[in-house]
Amino acid sequence: MKLKKHISNYQFLVRMTSTFLAAALIPLCFFGWLFMRRAYSDVIRQNEKYYNEVAVSLNKSFLDQLTDMRSCVARIDYQRYIVRDVVEVHPYNYLEAIEKLAFYKYGVTSSTDIFLHYHDADYVLSSEGKYSYGFFLTKFFRESPQLQQRFEALLSSPMEDNIRIMSEFDSTSYQSAVMLVALPMRDCATVVFSVSTASFNANFLGSLNRENYGLMMFSSGEIIYDNSGFAHELLLKQGFSDFLSSSDISFQFSAGGEDYRAYKSCDSDIGIDFIVTVPESDVTQSRSEFYSYLGGILLWTGVLFLAIFAVVIYINYNPVLKIRNLISKSGVVPEPDDGEHPRGEISAIEYALMQFQRENDEMSHTVLEQHETITDFVLMNLIDGRPLPEQSIREAHLAPDGGPYCIAAACLRKLDYNQRVQLAQELSEQLGANIYITKLLHESYTFLLCSSAPSATEERRGFAITLQNRLTPYFDKDSGVGLGVSVDSMNDIRSSYLGALSAIESDNQGGVVLYEELIGSFEGVNDKFSDAVLKFLQHVRQGERSKAYEQLDSIASYILSHSSIIIEKYFCFVLVNDYLKQLSKLNLNLPEDEITSLLNFNNTTELFGRMIASVDRVCERISSEKEQTRKNFSREVVAFVDSNFTDPDMSLVKLSDEFGVSIYALSRLFKEKTGIGYKEYITAKRIELSKHLLLSTSLSISDIAGRSGFIDSSSFSRMFKNNCGISPQKFREG
Repeated sequence: MKLKKHISNYQFLVRMTSTFLAAALIPLCFFGWLFMRRAYSDVIRQNEKYYNEVAVSLNKSFLDQLTDMRSCVARIDYQRYIVRDVVEVHPYNYLEAIEKLAFYKYGVTSSTDIFLHYHDADYVLSSEGKYSYGFFLTKFFRESPQLQQRFEALLSSPMEDNIRIMSEFDSTSYQSAVMLVALPMRDCATVVFSVSTASFNANFLGSLNRENYGLMMFSSGEIIYDNSGFAHELLLKQGFSDFLSSSDISFQFSAGGEDYRAYKSCDSDIGIDFIVTVPESDVTQSRSEFYSYLGGILLWTGVLFLAIFAVVIYINYNPVLKIRNLISKSGVVPEPDDGEHPRGEISAIEYALMQFQRENDEMSHTVLEQHETITDFVLMNLIDGRPLPEQSIREAHLAPDGGPYCIAAACLRKLDYNQRVQLAQELSEQLGANIYITKLLHESYTFLLCSSAPSATEERRGFAITLQNRLTPYFDKDSGVGLGVSVDSMNDIRSSYLGALSAIESDNQGGVVLYEELIGSFEGVNDKFSDAVLKFLQHVRQGERSKAYEQLDSIASYILSHSSIIIEKYFCFVLVNDYLKQLSKLNLNLPEDEITSLLNFNNTTELFGRMIASVDRVCERISSEKEQTRKNFSREVVAFVDSNFTDPDMSLVKLSDEFGVSIYALSRLFKEKTGIGYKEYITAKRIELSKHLLLSTSLSISDIAGRSGFIDSSSFSRMFKNNCGISPQKFREG
């Protein structure tokens, strides 16, 4: 009898122990055996994936070099420092052109030289000097007559395509061979970049710390790059040509008495196959080491599991037992009359907690939703530029510690409510400032409201760097942090918000950008003009037509205040250039004639007339797209609620977590779409379903409550009577 009594008292412990053992040990043994069996093949796949990614990285690195070259040519073309009509006027202009080419060369890391030739000209300019056409060909193509012929053909006529790549690797020793990349330029000019084996190896293999890897590039069976010296031999290997055209990941071969594996990445856009060769010894060594290491890990994992299991059982059961004893003493769960068969631990706890849960669930959800709604409402109004009384701001608990205030922007992955709260608390403790995190509709960035933030630039930079380091695990992609200006009043926070947007959008390197430093980075213009241009661009980005007009008028007044026509035109070109860049970021491409009209103007007044017309069309398009996005989003939200309203845990907080926007924005969108509030809508859906079940099924009231999305039958009955005037049972009966 005593044993039976103890088992009855500790039935949860018995069930938990047996269940944990069955649920953990059986799968652990099975999957441990399976994992060991498959470990070797998994390592092979991982190695092949890694080396294949190296080939893909080679592809990307080369494309990055081509992009740098295109950018360099675009700068030469755009800045118009090297124009034939100017260069040939005076010998001094040749020297200036050579200096400019030397400057542009350093913008392309793998380039050892840069040449420029005008069609039908009898000379060639390089970063080292000016050469006559014949001397240039003799000097640079002495050992490669075929490449010289191709190069002469290239320079003798304007290029029709975008880019052309030539190489000496087919005919010259790979140590001294170079690759030439030619790109067209306006004025019937051709720019040629020279890339050597040493420079490309230093940039790519140096970053991988793998000097023994071989790099090769093939185009239609022609070698255009080789740092290993056995590319010709590899081309002759049986099966290599099929490997290039197949979906196989690797190709094994021997060269120079050593075994290698080749991994490829094919780029169909430029028609180049990128090959990375790795010594077979590197591949097999890493597999063997990992296999041995994995076996040891699995062995110790099993031993550690048994030790942890006993500790976990004790730690998890001890609180359960304490709670059960407290509940028994409180009298919430009565003992049986005979005292021989006490209740089990879990049944007693469930009974007590259910009473508490029924009374507090709805209240906690309501309080949370109301608090978040008020807070988001206040912040949205402030960000939109609508000032509020200080009392309302204090009641929202947005800035309990006072100013200065600022907004930071970062591209974070989607966070639910609990994650946002926890992250905000951790940031507040680490930075010594109060942090509030929110996500706005139509914005891809997450915004952080910081109060008690530093105001001095150096302190703000340290603040932003610390913020970035803490946010790094939450970044959705390579991203930095943009920090808006510090303001003394929450009613001025919109200026910080716009500054944060400008700062984060100006950086693509994942760094920290302060708005005041961004303003100071504009070459040749003062901070006032830079600030005005950035605010104008943000208004355009937001589709705020009237505010963009106001800022444009301010910019026009500032430009016209200068007496110099040259300065006026410089400011105008800066404005147009930044405007076109912003539209490019938004994927809004203007027609060619409109771009031409903006770039070719007679005076400032004429330009701003055209700018106003362009801004009007752009803002109209952005506003339309935002409105359509808003409508589509509203439909998605309502459809989600229609599909999940039977979930008792469905709430505005859960809806906010699902769609990654603020509770206030969801509430407003929901009411705009349905005409009623969220709670009224979901309650009506649940009542409608419960009516159908009451009339068409014989299910119990408790079952219908659960299927309709109510927490329990008592909540269902209360809500049903409030909405229908009668109880569910009377509704069914009559």
